[in-house]
Amino acid sequence: MNRVASISILIVAILALTVPGATAQIRSDTLTIRQIQEVPLDSLNAGKQNSPALGDTVTVTGTVIAAPRVSPGGPMLFALSNAATLYIVDEAGGIWSGLNVRATDTVASSSTLITAVDTGFVVRFTGVVTQYFTTTQFEVGKIASWNADKQVEILDTKLRRPQPNTITLADLVKGDPKTGIPLAQQWEGGYVVINNLTVGTVTKNTSTGRYTWTVADANGNSIGVYDQSKYFRGGTDAIDPAWTPPSPGTAIQAIRGIITSSGQGIVIAPIYPGDILVGSFPPTISKVGRTLGIPKSSESVSVSATIETGRPGGTISEAKLVYGIGAATSGTLDMAYDSASKIGTAVIPPLPDGAVVWYYITARDNSNENAQFPADISKARPFYIVRDGNARIRDIQYTPYSDGVPGSLGFTATTRGTVTAAADSTSLGLVFIQDDTQPWSGMMVRGDANVRGLKLGDDVTVIGKVAEGYSSSSNGNTLLLDAAIVQKNGSAAVPAPIALTTGGFKTESVTDGTPSAEQWEGMLVTFSTLNVTKSNADEATGGRFGEFLVNDGSGDMRVDDFGSWKTVYTTDSLKTSLLYLKKGTTISSLTGIMYFNFGNYKLQPRNAGDFGSVTDVATTPGTPTGFALRSVYPNPATLVGGAAIVFDVPELSQVRVDVVDALGRLIATPATGSFAPGSHTARFAAPGRASGVYFVRLHAGNVTLTQKLIIH
Repeated sequence: MNRVASISILIVAILALTVPGATAQIRSDTLTIRQIQEVPLDSLNAGKQNSPALGDTVTVTGTVIAAPRVSPGGPMLFALSNAATLYIVDEAGGIWSGLNVRATDTVASSSTLITAVDTGFVVRFTGVVTQYFTTTQFEVGKIASWNADKQVEILDTKLRRPQPNTITLADLVKGDPKTGIPLAQQWEGGYVVINNLTVGTVTKNTSTGRYTWTVADANGNSIGVYDQSKYFRGGTDAIDPAWTPPSPGTAIQAIRGIITSSGQGIVIAPIYPGDILVGSFPPTISKVGRTLGIPKSSESVSVSATIETGRPGGTISEAKLVYGIGAATSGTLDMAYDSASKIGTAVIPPLPDGAVVWYYITARDNSNENAQFPADISKARPFYIVRDGNARIRDIQYTPYSDGVPGSLGFTATTRGTVTAAADSTSLGLVFIQDDTQPWSGMMVRGDANVRGLKLGDDVTVIGKVAEGYSSSSNGNTLLLDAAIVQKNGSAAVPAPIALTTGGFKTESVTDGTPSAEQWEGMLVTFSTLNVTKSNADEATGGRFGEFLVNDGSGDMRVDDFGSWKTVYTTDSLKTSLLYLKKGTTISSLTGIMYFNFGNYKLQPRNAGDFGSVTDVATTPGTPTGFALRSVYPNPATLVGGAAIVFDVPELSQVRVDVVDALGRLIATPATGSFAPGSHTARFAAPGRASGVYFVRLHAGNVTLTQKLIIH
């Protein structure tokens, strides 16, 4: 009743603004929420998530389940740069029944009635269907010429939220919130309730005070709980800055909210107080730490944790540390517990050189409530590697778990490796070192001017803090941060790149920590016989970040644009002075550093020399009188600029164009396959080849034609 009373004056004002019987301006179409949202299952499975109405100007009506403001005139509940955001649903419920509606900008927020609507209002919106990554949005105010009072029309001011749809986590994710998108897409923007869950992980961002936490069901399905509502957000911009989520292991009777997606994958966003019903109050285990990052075989390791009762007046009656190697449990230790500081400690004894030691902590209170850290030990546990002497890069990089987080995270480590990528203008702009060609043997090093001055082939010993990403744009990469050179050991041969296939790094489906991909992070790798499948990897979301997709037949993989290769090649057709890597371009081989950021594994070529032969065929229709190798130009050609090879085909024919060296050894095949009648131009570049005399040969049936090509 308090909420209803608080907006009664607002309702009168809103009704005064609406004119009974007024007709809105002509609209291009009127659709239901489902017609805007629904994507066929076969399209979802193929990775196509865009609304069928994307880009259309339409009208849609729905009931508001999450208002833009906390209270009339109060702070925004959901906002992006202060542009009002809300959620509407079709009261009939079911799949494809919810939609995110937002004002395009602050001008649209103030010029329309969008900030005046409240939970339970029935509202008709006129706007444009847009896409934000995997989320369908409906934007009002996107076209300034529209009448503001016709873009948001309040039809009813009842103050009752519709009933949520009861679903299970299996309806969303089936074990993995990152790969469950096709299944969960039908609930995007929908209002749901999920029962009988348990709090999984809880982490706090120390700089913002915001929390990231998950809930799980009894079958191991898990999703994140998104803090889009400022009722469920810690930190300075929260309604209650001191708010904290339930501790790991807490039983959740029910959680209701909106299904959406974030950096955690599929998430549920509770909206208002009362949307999370807690079922029990187990102890909390936090601030788990240890004394050594990579201990020697002669050293014991002290582990500590803050252990607190979750029940008012409760006490901790028992705390234990369990540790082991591989699949075997080595021991269970009683933790010494200090009730004043609420800190428990236990000491793991010395273990053999090379051992990968895991551990976890359990606690019980005087009401027999139990807690465990981490909550789900089947997915990940704290661990460390025992190593006598300086750590190998593998000791820093390796993890046996699929979260991609190394055991030495946060500790200082010293290691040695050969520079495979440098920070200078002829290389990647980032420093990587490698000490072997086995998995887990490469990593980024980010440090002082001496580190930035390292060159390819430098053999160097460095010290730094083990981190997981140095900024939001490099999340997921293990590196030595604030590194310094301990010793230069001369020079060494740069390790040979590891031959891999693009399917192991499929864009947007191979997620951070996938063991088969994670093991190559930071290493020099190479791929062969590639086709460019997209010159703009982000065209589906309207972005252009310089990345393109390549495929060797096993799946699309992203290639990033950090390296100096951008002085020779481009993914922008407008840069006519560079070689355009358009769809259909073939690359005989592509080498670089494997990297992870913005949710994808990506290859980072260092310079143009990491590209093998680059070829591309364009066709001018016509009917030549015979086969001809008409021209090779320019001739002489440069290594990086390459040459255009023009050849004629008089009828549909199988044709192959080869480039060979002076000894007749095949260098590249710029064109091969079935060609229609016409004049065809194959572009060929080979920045990694030596200068000299080459020959271009056209083979078609019994015809062989040859021209000399000089490259300098």
